[in-house]
Amino acid sequence: SYDISVAGVEVTRDNSDDVLGDGSVYYDSVNNILVFDNAEIEYDHSVVYSRVDLMINLVGENKFVMSGDYVPVIHASNYLLSKDLTIFGDGSLSIEFEGTSGDITGIYAKNLKIESDVSLELPDCTNIANGIYSDGSMVLTNGANVTVNGGAGKFCTAVKARNHLDIEYDSSLNVSIAPGSADLCRGLTVGGSLVLWDGAELSVSVDDEAVKTSE
Repeated sequence: SYDISVAGVEVTRDNSDDVLGDGSVYYDSVNNILVFDNAEIEYDHSVVYSRVDLMINLVGENKFVMSGDYVPVIHASNYLLSKDLTIFGDGSLSIEFEGTSGDITGIYAKNLKIESDVSLELPDCTNIANGIYSDGSMVLTNGANVTVNGGAGKFCTAVKARNHLDIEYDSSLNVSIAPGSADLCRGLTVGGSLVLWDGAELSVSVDDEAVKTSE
């Protein structure tokens, strides 16, 4: 095992050239790159669970649908320490949730670098909803276009970087959130510095009609 699983299937030396048996996922163990090639995966747990630092290469249009609760769709951690994650490639990835209602997270990692187009649609949930959560720093670069649309929940954060967030050159981050009757919802949270390079774009918006305030 390479300490990586995809839709519950452990990536091993024997199946690394075709992890799911349909030609959509393979692993380059020499360069530590997990490749998704026009993959459409629906699973009730983490679609990608990596207990080691990992790079993901996106080829074509990829879609992950998670139908469970309490785990990230892409989870880079060994449950003791979060791991670094890089998402790159000329392709794209969309993450959706189906039938979820409790705690949900789209992408969780320590230091996160995104160099591709990534979109997340968060549903309404009864407790915690996180779109992209970096336990360290986050970098969007190489023309990445990241979009996170948050739903209503008790505690929601569409994008969170506990340390720094850098949006470089022609990269963009578009965040929206509809908190509804939530106790605490944020579109974007950055614990350290937020740096926008030349040509970078940042958009954070709230659906005002869904916001309820108390005295």
